[in-house]
Amino acid sequence: MKIVYGTLIAILLSLGLGQLTTMAQEDEEKRMIIVYEEEQKGFSIAKKTEDFGGSQVEAFDEISVVSASMTEAEAQQLLADPTVRFIEEDIIFSLSSQTEGWGIPQIKAPLAWDSGFTGKGVKIAVLDSGIATHNDLVVAGGVSTVDYTTSYKDDQGHGTHVAGIIGARNNGIGIKGVAYDAQLYAVKAFDNEGNAYLSDLIEGVEWAITNGMDIINLSGGSPQNSTAFKEVFDRAYAHGLLIVAAAGNVGDINGTADNVEYPARYSTVIAVGALGQKSLRAEFSSTGSTVEVMAPGVEVYSTVLNNGYGLSSGTSMATPYVAGQLALMKQAYPELTNKELRAIMTEEAKDLGEVGKDIRYGNGLIQISSYKAPRISEVNNPLVKLSLNKTSITSAIDKSVQLELTASYTKGEVISATETAKWLSANPAVATVVKGKVVPKSIGNTTITASLGSKTISIKVTVPQTADMFTDVPKEYFPAIDYLVRNEITNGETTTKFGIQSPILRVDAAIWLAKELKLDMETAPASEFTDVPARAVSAVNALKHAGYINGKTKTSFGATQKITRGEIALILKNGYKLQPNEEKLPFTDVSERYEDSVNALAANNITNGLTTTKFGVSQNVTRGQLAIFIYRLANM
Repeated sequence: MKIVYGTLIAILLSLGLGQLTTMAQEDEEKRMIIVYEEEQKGFSIAKKTEDFGGSQVEAFDEISVVSASMTEAEAQQLLADPTVRFIEEDIIFSLSSQTEGWGIPQIKAPLAWDSGFTGKGVKIAVLDSGIATHNDLVVAGGVSTVDYTTSYKDDQGHGTHVAGIIGARNNGIGIKGVAYDAQLYAVKAFDNEGNAYLSDLIEGVEWAITNGMDIINLSGGSPQNSTAFKEVFDRAYAHGLLIVAAAGNVGDINGTADNVEYPARYSTVIAVGALGQKSLRAEFSSTGSTVEVMAPGVEVYSTVLNNGYGLSSGTSMATPYVAGQLALMKQAYPELTNKELRAIMTEEAKDLGEVGKDIRYGNGLIQISSYKAPRISEVNNPLVKLSLNKTSITSAIDKSVQLELTASYTKGEVISATETAKWLSANPAVATVVKGKVVPKSIGNTTITASLGSKTISIKVTVPQTADMFTDVPKEYFPAIDYLVRNEITNGETTTKFGIQSPILRVDAAIWLAKELKLDMETAPASEFTDVPARAVSAVNALKHAGYINGKTKTSFGATQKITRGEIALILKNGYKLQPNEEKLPFTDVSERYEDSVNALAANNITNGLTTTKFGVSQNVTRGQLAIFIYRLANM
């Protein structure tokens, strides 16, 4: 999409109002754009331009603009007329350099085809170098705005390649376009060298408005702005047309510059960047805040001159993919406005690069869907809220959960939005999401977000450790371990080992018990213990405040020491308020200090000791034993 100025390179017309820069040769005629006040009529402004010396005068119907050939002196005299807003150079635009096969599956076009949406009945103006006669193309009509031919047939090749990407027929030969049943119209505004005057492009846009086109595809551009050009696109957008243009091929390897070309920079135009087969931005693809979406644009296979096929690369090739998608959407949702269809396109794009819209990838790679889900126009019927069928998700690795999203509108409609919303996982390493289907991938937490229009709703996803992940858990321990990990009381020593026979440390026992007893760990006052690691401070504070534990000394909890079965008996009796019975214990190793506590555990069937005569008061509690104690207490 480089600009080719030819002999116009020396003409530097100011784009500001009321000024026209002096030219080197005052008597040399140059093509210019004269913008009159809005109330002027076409016949009068053409006549006035001729009266001031203009030749080859052409007036436009939709905007008060005339193109003409004039000298600098004549232009200065005309500029003094109060009905003239400004005069600018009739700049030359160039087609983007030129690449399909791989592009169709990348944007998922077959999903729409399988639903019966093929672009039928949608009119697309290919504003380009024309469209050549080709066995794989059907041209419904067109116009030539160039001055050397009245034929809209392609004599350069670019327009034919673009047309094939949009609408090559589903006829069993060659290729298949994105919207293969759409009506293609050739608007030839670029010449056989790939250049176009601004006035010819304006005339082409006007033709598209007048002839009831739905979409304009313009795979060309310039680094130069034009007020007249902007106004005609604004007019087309106001008429309900969708306008798609190439962002430009002047990008750099870093992608940090703002170099999107015109008309893609205009707010009424969808600026399209180019991707390669690995969904990475092509280095040549222009970047900037106005990039809206990306599409395949490297080595795209399509129709060419002489009834052939060939490969081309460029944002020119990416643009028709988007025009094709919009044709499918226009057929699926004929009642929606151009603004609403455009919003759906950006919502459904696959996010690439930085999270959210960015200068390199815009909203991401366009993604075509089945378009079976109904869409309600938000004109005079705004979206009120989104609702999910779940408030949170807890699921094991690879055990998917299907979310259902509904959208509620002002007038009372409530429709499914599961397929049409844009879904995003804050941490895809933990869980991914596609059209509401959440697939846990690893232990952890993430947030799933669904967006539609201006509304967003989120849900927390937890992927816990589960007992069946451990290789050292015998079946008699399994229910207890499963209870602990599912309730997020503890995880294993490693991802595959729980540590059934490992003695539990006092600090870990404190964490387990504080969580299981649901103690207030946020507001409990600080203890005086100085040896408690940060991960356990709140748990130890809560247990100390509740009166369930004491330290080894006033300032030492003994955090890294192992805890004995006798000590655990004391804590559990207090924590669960267990009552002993009057039966004499058979254990010979239980001192008076532990007698009531051990009796309480035995009376409530929490444990019967290591042997018939030995409780094991001074022996260390293992992680497996404490897990069973807690599990039995939870199920009392």
